[in-house]
Amino acid sequence: MKTVGSIDTRKARVVIKDAIADAMKLMLLDGRLDEPLRIQVKPNFDTACWSWQSGVHRVFVGDGAMARSKPGLSDADLQCYAQKYMHHERAHAMFTERDPAVLRGWLATFKVPFGLMNLVEDARVEDRYRATCEEGFRFNWTRYEITECAGPPIGCSSGDSFGWAFFRLIQADGRPVDWSDATVERNDVFREAERFYSRAVQLGGTRAAVELAAEIVERYPELADMKGRCGMEVGAAMSGADGKAAMEAFERDAEEEGKPASEKVRGGQGTGSGGSAVGEDLMGDAGSVELNMARVRRLAQRLSMLRGASRDARNYARKPAKRVSVRHALQGQARWVRRVEVGGQSKLRRVLVVVDVSGSMDGQPLKAAAHLIAGLSACAQAGELEGDVVLSTTGDNGSVWMRKPLPWTAEEASSLVSHESEGLAQTLQENDDLVAAADETYVMTDGHIGGPRIPHEGYKRRGLRVTGLYCNEDREDLDDVHEQMQQHFQRFVVRNSIEGLIEGLVLE
Repeated sequence: MKTVGSIDTRKARVVIKDAIADAMKLMLLDGRLDEPLRIQVKPNFDTACWSWQSGVHRVFVGDGAMARSKPGLSDADLQCYAQKYMHHERAHAMFTERDPAVLRGWLATFKVPFGLMNLVEDARVEDRYRATCEEGFRFNWTRYEITECAGPPIGCSSGDSFGWAFFRLIQADGRPVDWSDATVERNDVFREAERFYSRAVQLGGTRAAVELAAEIVERYPELADMKGRCGMEVGAAMSGADGKAAMEAFERDAEEEGKPASEKVRGGQGTGSGGSAVGEDLMGDAGSVELNMARVRRLAQRLSMLRGASRDARNYARKPAKRVSVRHALQGQARWVRRVEVGGQSKLRRVLVVVDVSGSMDGQPLKAAAHLIAGLSACAQAGELEGDVVLSTTGDNGSVWMRKPLPWTAEEASSLVSHESEGLAQTLQENDDLVAAADETYVMTDGHIGGPRIPHEGYKRRGLRVTGLYCNEDREDLDDVHEQMQQHFQRFVVRNSIEGLIEGLVLE
């Protein structure tokens, strides 16, 4: 079995295929690319590439692309690493010149090799991809792949040292690089690479990247003969009308995605990215939170009025289709974006409640959450409402969560306990199927929220909304709470009693 880096090619292909479906879902959600995108695994290919062919963006991730992965990475980390390649190629799809004839014309005019232009363009498109992502996306290459901190090979030219340093800057994802372990006599070259990188990320288009590469060639003439198989060059050869035959030959042994290894089972257990399966482990012993069952019954009576309640339909003009088949999307056959004019009323039947179980929820906030779950469970048992509850916290590798459909038993509702931080944005992202299916999504929190921001604009584009809920009976002055919640939610309800909170939901 052929080995690439720390894993064999067969495992690399499995990892990449398992990563594709999750990556596609994330890409569908952010709405930044309105055109069809198809991602496949390419055996015996040592990089990744993007092409524009017949109205579809085509991305191929080679099994050899995993060769730079660090030894000892978990399967979850390897899948994240594979997804970074997919996001990188999508950045080219979004921001790189797609006409190969135009691109080759620029390279010929400015006498720039494909590989050097690709290096500059990589820096430019990755920076734009990060900047336009609502959730603070980073590639984090150095987390997953080997970095050559020892410096360029001894005796190599200044141009080769420049190329090594420029690539290290791309790996660093826009962060400063510590050159202290690198060859001292090349420090001047490294600083020059920093200056050119800073200019590259400010460029407005691919032609400007070619022009900057021409300046680099003028400074380091040896780079005019830069050789090596370049993923961007391979992709360009398969783009446009002249590239159809090359595409047909290249894709013959390409493979589609397999069943995602991270598939969640409804009503079962879930994990955050890189986390471990938690099942019921986020819950403590029954009675951790004291429930007043008479109060629960009164709350349930009021909550039952949510069923069929009219809501102003969420108006939007353009969004990804609410349900997109990943298989069809991969084949370039999905209807990705359509114009929609919505009016009238919608009816509430299904709810999703995400409960922040971070440490700051201890006490009355967690008690209020337990009573809300118990009240909704009574409604679900009576057939008034349906839906799910997701508990959200964090672990060593991001969000950790468990989800459980309504109804919960009283013992389960009283078993809420606090853990680490919130992880709300990632938990919502990883349970997007529930957000899309719910008529309303509520996030119960105490307002002390860290981590990535909840992407409200992305939900709005899809005709969805996420409402923040705050309740703390120990707190009377709620003015500063309003300011706090406003930082994280476009729409929220703040009360100092659970009865008041539910009244706010019913009457909103």
